[in-house]
Amino acid sequence: SFFNNLGFVPNITGTFQAIVFLGGSFSSGNNMSNNFIGGSAPNCGGTAWTNPNNIGFYGIRASVGNGANSLFNNNTIQNLAFTNNAATQLFNGIRVEAGNAVINNNQIGHPTNTNSILWSTGGTFYGSYYLGVNNVTYQNNTVQGINMNVANVFPQFIGLYHQSGSIVGNISGNTIGHNTTENSISIASNTTHYGMLLSVLAAYSANYTVSNNLVANMTATATGTGGIMYGMQVQSNSFPIITNNTVHNLRSASISTSTAGIAAGIVVSASSATNTVLNNTVYAIRGTTTGETPSSVYGIYMSAGQDNVFRNNRIYDITNASTSTSLNPAPTVAGLAVASASNQIFIQNNQISLGAGLTQDIQVKGIWLFTNSVAVTMNVHNNTILIDGAATSGIQNTYGYLRGNNTGTELNTYNNFRNNIIVNRRTGG
Repeated sequence: SFFNNLGFVPNITGTFQAIVFLGGSFSSGNNMSNNFIGGSAPNCGGTAWTNPNNIGFYGIRASVGNGANSLFNNNTIQNLAFTNNAATQLFNGIRVEAGNAVINNNQIGHPTNTNSILWSTGGTFYGSYYLGVNNVTYQNNTVQGINMNVANVFPQFIGLYHQSGSIVGNISGNTIGHNTTENSISIASNTTHYGMLLSVLAAYSANYTVSNNLVANMTATATGTGGIMYGMQVQSNSFPIITNNTVHNLRSASISTSTAGIAAGIVVSASSATNTVLNNTVYAIRGTTTGETPSSVYGIYMSAGQDNVFRNNRIYDITNASTSTSLNPAPTVAGLAVASASNQIFIQNNQISLGAGLTQDIQVKGIWLFTNSVAVTMNVHNNTILIDGAATSGIQNTYGYLRGNNTGTELNTYNNFRNNIIVNRRTGG
């Protein structure tokens, strides 16, 4: 166990690092497992390990070799409080800077104590962060019970960050937030936050799988143009398969009017690659600000990619509390939105249900295409879309499927639209 029971606060700045192993490229097959980091007693017990100085914190920092996998397994990091609002240092729960690694079964934070880690400094919070260009597998890790909800302090939260260049194995069974604990991760800073951010180059990893992960109960409370909340985002130019993930109960109070949205369950932005998005469940994605800002909230949002496939996803209960009466841009909820694409897009056998219980005058769209290119064909087949509920009053239209951008300009993107079932019974708008 690594804990702090000094009884006084050391007057230092810089970074606390509990475990540092910089063995380098010839040091392989290492094992950093079953450690407890935090608190003032063994096993992360006692009062919180607290520091009010301009200080950062690394639970485990390692650089390992390119041979046999080094194992980071069953570590617990919790019961921490860093409270200097002016600080700019980083939090890294587990940071691997190079080498072949297996990062499994680690607990960062606590499943029911939403103050397990208080991070009220200005530095970015990384639960797990890999920077290398080698093989890495993430399985069954949890990042939860994180309190960053301090006004006028602006750290970014990234639960699991895989930086560009790495050869990835599986990213599976991880939990960011908690399935039932509300506000498991709470953030007040006015920037963009991610449950998982995966940036992988095809030169290192042509294919990788993101499966059976849970991202849930994350709340961004900032009311500026930041405070964006994305469950998981894949980017760069590799070919990920994103399957059987569940994303729910994400909340953003942002007043941004960007078409990229203030909240989304899954964001796909791998520019020159094919993303395959299958069998995911996305629900309870919320825009919570009731002001007159025409914000957008999405289940799945695509901003780049070629020949992308969206199949067998279930998307429902996407809401937006905006009271804006703007028609362009319009306050929006959309199940699946395509902002930019190349070649062909395949949207098949998805189930989308929106609008029930949504009384605001919101433009509701089951599938929304607003990219304009004769070089793109949208293949929309065998989807089931229900637009339901009643607005108390208003002027906004609703759509099961919309090819348009609210300007009145015709879009030239080709559509191959077959065998879909669309029911739009929303009233009152």
